[in-house]
Amino acid sequence: MTNRGQHLRILVIDAPPFVIVRNSSTHDTERVDFHGDPLKTEDPKVLIYGFVADFIRELVRYMHFNYTISVADPSTAYHSLVALLEEDNRQYDIVLSNIAITSDRMLKVDFSTPFHENTFRIITRLNPHSSSLSLFLCFNPFTWDVWATIFAVMIYSSMIIYVFEYQNRNIENNQFELKAVWTSIFHGIINILIMSGDIRLTTTSSRLTILGLYVLGIILVATYTANLSSFLTLNRAQPFISGIDDIKNGLLPFSRIGIVTNSAVSDYYIRNITTNYYTFSTVEETYLRLLDHTIDASIWDSSILEYAVNNYYCNELVVTGVGFIKTSFAIVVPKNWLYKTDLDVNILELRESQKLESLENVWLKYRVCSSSSSSSPNSLSQVDAVKHLIINYLAVILAAGGLSPCIATCIAFLSGNISPHTKRATALAFMISVGNIGGVISGQLYRTQDAPRFILGHAVNLGFCAFGVINAVILLFGLRAENRRRDRLYGPTRSSVVLVSGESTSCETDVQNLDICGVGSEEDRRRWGYENMSEQEIRELGDQHAAWRYIL
Repeated sequence: MTNRGQHLRILVIDAPPFVIVRNSSTHDTERVDFHGDPLKTEDPKVLIYGFVADFIRELVRYMHFNYTISVADPSTAYHSLVALLEEDNRQYDIVLSNIAITSDRMLKVDFSTPFHENTFRIITRLNPHSSSLSLFLCFNPFTWDVWATIFAVMIYSSMIIYVFEYQNRNIENNQFELKAVWTSIFHGIINILIMSGDIRLTTTSSRLTILGLYVLGIILVATYTANLSSFLTLNRAQPFISGIDDIKNGLLPFSRIGIVTNSAVSDYYIRNITTNYYTFSTVEETYLRLLDHTIDASIWDSSILEYAVNNYYCNELVVTGVGFIKTSFAIVVPKNWLYKTDLDVNILELRESQKLESLENVWLKYRVCSSSSSSSPNSLSQVDAVKHLIINYLAVILAAGGLSPCIATCIAFLSGNISPHTKRATALAFMISVGNIGGVISGQLYRTQDAPRFILGHAVNLGFCAFGVINAVILLFGLRAENRRRDRLYGPTRSSVVLVSGESTSCETDVQNLDICGVGSEEDRRRWGYENMSEQEIRELGDQHAAWRYIL
């Protein structure tokens, strides 16, 4: 029997993108997407948009029936919607929304041919409340095996250096045995950390070992920095559960899993997982409880969750894991309804003519959040994307090429202007550490929501660049003024007393007056006020020495 000329009473419930309700009396237009034409309801102040509105239009065009649309209260349970058609004195002829076919419901009502295939998925926060930073997070970029290997390499190289330098240990500085051991360990550590020290090695074998450690240190520091930056970025951007198996295995407390009661999802959850969960009456409450950290995750229809995340909760919530438990959305009709066959045939015709697929593309794939999806009106073609990718890589190569000389210059400048070696090693370690932190910070400044202009990240970078230039100018004038001050106080230095490149052991020996570099003659020591100081104490003054001049 056909449905032509019949009047159908249709019941719907708010469930974007299938049913988007606009109530003009409450001015609730914040989350209404007006890229489609609305349908009127029995309440003149209420209009509906979405997949269902366009679906009803197509059915009317094929079946030629009249209709009245009623909107159910948002808190109405889905099982209750189905039960409304079970009554003999029912007020509605069909229920049309995101209602899945289940075995329990089939015992009470009938369903039309499915108009949409769906799955269950999990929604959670990008930065869950239950996750926290670990005190040992800095060790995560390398596995413990790698850390153990690095430690073993340092100890082994220290032993090799000690063996190589053993024959000369009494020639220079008359070192004690324990001090020689610690000196070897010191060399192994500072070179693998790409620092420098003032303790000079005397054998070629030791120097080659140090060169190998330095190369290894460059590789390790670069790898560690890249891995740490990636780890922190992914840890910030990725959800903390990967799918339904994590929930089944108890990765989260069951009391922090939110489920809408009296729904197909709650039936599945109770049957397959547990009866312990945080209860909701509406899907909208799911999003609110996730954002206020009442729960950590929830399960619902994938189409609805993806639409909400892509349009309402940009960079706040995320749909994680793959879909599980395939379900089918269909029109709910009473048992033995006269027009069911006609309805099924016309739904199949809509599917065969790709009308349903067209509606899914319009509504289910619609998004307002920034994305590289092809459905975005501002997205680039694949050819343009490749061109931009090449330009981006070229810019990165040029930037890296410009940064490398700066790093070498900074290390050379710092090494030549700080003494003694302990002070220099500390300063170099601090400089390199601060420089490497930039890779970690960039992952937090260049956020997804700022694409493609990244104003925040660029602004912070420019600010630090300006700050660096200003400090470099201040440092240049400050050191120049300090050199002039020392010239006025102590007079210009002779070549025989200049601390060459800050090396306290470097010297020019004058046999006649026995000048030792950094110690000077007796006349120099009187002029400097060092008469009562030993040679070792004078050498240990480093850049505080009266003869020290900064290299500019």
